[in-house]
Amino acid sequence: MAPTVIPFLTVKSVEDTVEFYTTKLGFKLNEANHTPRQFAHVYLGDQVSDSAAQIMLQPPVRTAQGIRQYAPSQILIELREDGKAKEVVDEWYDRIVQFGAVAEEKPEDKPFNCRQTTFKDLDGNDIIFYYWLG
Repeated sequence: MAPTVIPFLTVKSVEDTVEFYTTKLGFKLNEANHTPRQFAHVYLGDQVSDSAAQIMLQPPVRTAQGIRQYAPSQILIELREDGKAKEVVDEWYDRIVQFGAVAEEKPEDKPFNCRQTTFKDLDGNDIIFYYWLG
């Protein structure tokens, strides 16, 4: 099994971002790692232990150099489902739009060999769901 990479996103409001990811993008909250307003861990899938799509959410933090500033980022989530090809992007797009999220980019085949759709979270981070056309 390939390793899982879990990015940390600095967000303006941990609780608002958790609500967006869980109600609009279909993520689940790992209650065991949730400290309200300070830290949250969200993931896609049935169980966190089986999920390769995980994100840690934290507010700006104070360091020796001052407060770490917020800056939007991008997250790529590769979609793979048994027996499916690039249509999986369209299915995820439809599901997420039904939850009420507005897409920045509808599903489209790109010249860099993938099909993708892009959503923005409340903090301006690009959440890109894609299928590698290989």
